[in-house]
Amino acid sequence: MHVEDQIRIDRVMGHLLDEVAAALTQANEIGAASFEGGDYDTAQQSLARAANLRDLRERLLGVQADWRQWQDGQQPEGRLVLLSRGRQARLRPGERTPEEAFVLPILTVLVNAQGSARSGEVLRRVEAALRSQLREVDYQATRSNPRTPRWWVTAQRCRNRLAADGLLSPDSARGVWEISPAGRRWLADHSAEDLPLAARRDGQDGD
Repeated sequence: MHVEDQIRIDRVMGHLLDEVAAALTQANEIGAASFEGGDYDTAQQSLARAANLRDLRERLLGVQADWRQWQDGQQPEGRLVLLSRGRQARLRPGERTPEEAFVLPILTVLVNAQGSARSGEVLRRVEAALRSQLREVDYQATRSNPRTPRWWVTAQRCRNRLAADGLLSPDSARGVWEISPAGRRWLADHSAEDLPLAARRDGQDGD
């Protein structure tokens, strides 16, 4: 193969990787913004797209590495090893803080916020309430979105479950979490002793 052809192929591979990287950044940004705004359908679609783009990037990096080894006259290693780079192992059960731990803090934060609040504010206060319980793994990025900590995704899933169970209002304004009358009754039936101290005090510090 001529040197010009080798240079051309290198440039094409580099351009393709740049395009994939740009698309991945865009998908991550849309996913994060959609979570913040409460548009969970768009967020999930963006996260799924980001996961597919990361897989594509890893495959392309493997092909690029094989190509460069071949140019150097070496036997290519193949892509199987390269595909494992950057991937996070799946968590074993019990490693992350479970959704159940978020129920009381979420409902308490909303009650202290006069019944409703923007999702970002709720998440900030819930994280403060659970800080002593959250583990290192909860602050790590998720497999589907490297910009989103695991505890945030868990809290969002808990919110969706609470809405499905009728404890949060399913028709609140976009990006707003709102406790329902059933949620208030449920919270009243549970002892304040079950709540993290920060959650019990949340909303009383003038923030």
